Amino acid sequence: MDHVIHGDYADDPGQAFEESATAQLSALGQPGVLERMYEHPMGLISGRQIARLRMSDMVVHAWDLARALGLPEGLDQVLVTESIAVFEDVGETFTAAGFFGSGPSGMLAEDSSDQLRLLDMVGRRP
Repeated sequence: MDHVIHGDYADDPGQAFEESATAQLSALGQPGVLERMYEHPMGLISGRQIARLRMSDMVVHAWDLARALGLPEGLDQVLVTESIAVFEDVGETFTAAGFFGSGPSGMLAEDSSDQLRLLDMVGRRP
């Protein structure tokens, strides 16, 4: 997972996504990648943890895009549940680093949906 794509892709965000997705799939397909340890902004973590973080990040950004484009905002329940677990594992570290904006609001009702809980924990206020 050494290949990282950087740059300004304002002219062709579709191409930027395609390049990034291809690079990520290639990196994650390498033998032993999930078991190896990697330097990450939150410290030394496994490839499996990086893959889980990436998946959860993409779930949240799928909601961001749906909201911005006026599309249905419902997320897959299995992915939401997994993403909650991932972000609960790293929540304080990511919140302190500013990755989640303002972080959890502390204002959710006890019976809030899992999707709303996920979005709130990463600083979204739908």
